[in-house]
Amino acid sequence: AGVTTLDLGDRKVEVWYPVEPGAQGDAPRDAYYIRDWLPDYIDALLPADVNPPLVTDAYRDVPASHDGPFPLVLFAHGFAAFRDQSTFLTAHLATWGFVVAAPDYLERGLGNALGQAPQVRYGDVELGRATVDLVKAENARAGGLLEGVVSADRIAITGHSAGGGSAILFGSEPDVVTFIPMSAGVRGAGGDIALPDKPSLWLTGAADGVVPLDGVEATYDLASPPKSIVVLDNAGHLAPSDLCAIGASGGGIVAIAIEAG
Repeated sequence: AGVTTLDLGDRKVEVWYPVEPGAQGDAPRDAYYIRDWLPDYIDALLPADVNPPLVTDAYRDVPASHDGPFPLVLFAHGFAAFRDQSTFLTAHLATWGFVVAAPDYLERGLGNALGQAPQVRYGDVELGRATVDLVKAENARAGGLLEGVVSADRIAITGHSAGGGSAILFGSEPDVVTFIPMSAGVRGAGGDIALPDKPSLWLTGAADGVVPLDGVEATYDLASPPKSIVVLDNAGHLAPSDLCAIGASGGGIVAIAIEAG
């Protein structure tokens, strides 16, 4: 998988895409740092050497495969998170022949949760549409890294937690063919919930203490067929993310924060 970063004005969009085996040459695997998403006042509290990398399975800006165009998948991160939060999944999907685009949902991102509100506010569907338009423009840009790489006529969207809600909302868009909420459920008054009339896959953890299994199952029961649900035994809310792996050798990001005071 290759990975590149696109600019959407006030925020970034990370894009993973297929590459030919060996095209990465001697390039190192790409890494990211959760500290990059912290507000300045939080960053200033941390010692300079507190910055564990999360090494991903993608390579930065390497040439894309010429076997495309490849279908587009949108990824929506959860509350207090960031666009790279599930690289284990986004890079993996790229190796299976998908282009995966993940914008920063700054309205619910890590920075906003810590007091740094975005200057521009997008609705979930509005941001999804802006992301699709940006990827389409890159696909058409002569000489660009993604020129001719993306087919955006039939889109899939997946998302984690609050991003699962984004997947449900955007799933009703006419060019979306399937939606995949992870660790997410929506319960409305009287059980009347407007779910997309599209095929869906629901993934959750049996030990999720944030979005309990019964809530996911109640929403799943209302989804239109064809549909499937996957329940991971002993998995908690963050299982569909990288968050538990960041700084694992130091006890994880919570332990690192406590150690840093």
